[in-house]
Amino acid sequence: MIVRLARDGQEAVHRRKARPGQADRWLAGTTLAAMALVTGLAAGASASAASTLPHSFVASVSCASSTACIAVGGRAGHKQRDQILALSWNGVRWSPQAPVDVNRTQPNDLNGIACASPAECFAVGSVGSFNFADHRRLIERWNGTTWSIQAIGNPKGTLNTFLNSVSCGGPALCFAAGDQNDNTDLAPAVLLEKWNGTNWAVQPPLPEPAGAVGIGIDAVTCLSPSDCTAVGVAAFSGFAQQSTLAEHWNGHGWSIESMPALGKSNQPLLTSVSCAGAACMATGTMFTAAGEAPLAEVFNGTKWSVVTLATPAGSKGIAVRGVACTAAANCYAVGGSSTSPGNSVTLIERWNGTGWAVVPSPNLTGNNNNTLNGISCASAQSCMAAGWASAGVSQSTLAMRLAAGTWTITPTPSPG
Repeated sequence: MIVRLARDGQEAVHRRKARPGQADRWLAGTTLAAMALVTGLAAGASASAASTLPHSFVASVSCASSTACIAVGGRAGHKQRDQILALSWNGVRWSPQAPVDVNRTQPNDLNGIACASPAECFAVGSVGSFNFADHRRLIERWNGTTWSIQAIGNPKGTLNTFLNSVSCGGPALCFAAGDQNDNTDLAPAVLLEKWNGTNWAVQPPLPEPAGAVGIGIDAVTCLSPSDCTAVGVAAFSGFAQQSTLAEHWNGHGWSIESMPALGKSNQPLLTSVSCAGAACMATGTMFTAAGEAPLAEVFNGTKWSVVTLATPAGSKGIAVRGVACTAAANCYAVGGSSTSPGNSVTLIERWNGTGWAVVPSPNLTGNNNNTLNGISCASAQSCMAAGWASAGVSQSTLAMRLAAGTWTITPTPSPG
């Protein structure tokens, strides 16, 4: 099967996103469901207060400027089924928003967000049953004041759909990417939708590499209406082997880009991508004789090549979940670093154009697991990273900001 579709045993949760799933349990420990709406917790509550409220997380963050970011994720709702969480950053503090939960008796997930401006954001995910059946893709829009549902449901003849990533190249061009399946946990088709400034429309199938039996798209990023890059995985030999996949949108159609040969039996896949100018950085995972390992590939405008991520001193292993680039020689990757079985600390690495290096990042005190899921940079000196922290059965939102060259925690509401 295509590894990127691994589920956490309860809900269809995309691997690179918020909760510790099958592939991430070595790093994060106990799998926790997430969260119910804002119930009176004041914006900007202290980190120590936030950490006492169980079951909330941030899956993705997008910043239109240094003073305008929105983060989306989840919180525990009806019978611990996920309900949507959304937070907004005004340059001083985080405040809770009120997104639309489609069905409060079923899991509602937002996996990705893209903000073209403080008054124009799209968030994507899914809503569906607790047993992986009957999931329907979900798109919500923020207009600067309120959230509204843009699309929900499945294309005709599809049993399950999930949207994992979204990016906008302008007010009249956005792509939302995910997958659709037939209840077998395999991916017979990519789900790709395009925004034209007025509505969303399902796109024709993407091209597939020769010999592939299926492809999956985990992340998409757009610099303009004629410049988008999508990354994921191509499966071969009845889903027993796979290779990384990158495709480029030129304003008219998608084309496959040649990828480095990594050994199909290593199950490599790319789960996050960011571009600046002609350069791109993609991150993901692969399996080696020692187990799961992080993967990074860089595009120099002509070809993709593998680059080695750094490992903090004393780390038992790292996982990278998000990447953001402001220039060819300035990218940040975020995730988590295992310190011991069931314990982790935040991980932030910086790419300077020639190599990756670990940079200091804080953790919520009193939490044995700290993990970052996503990052967004408004400029080279202004970034926001977000994820979750847990202590025992309590899980809370976590966000930190890069300003004046230093990463510091920005306290977040953690309702639940």
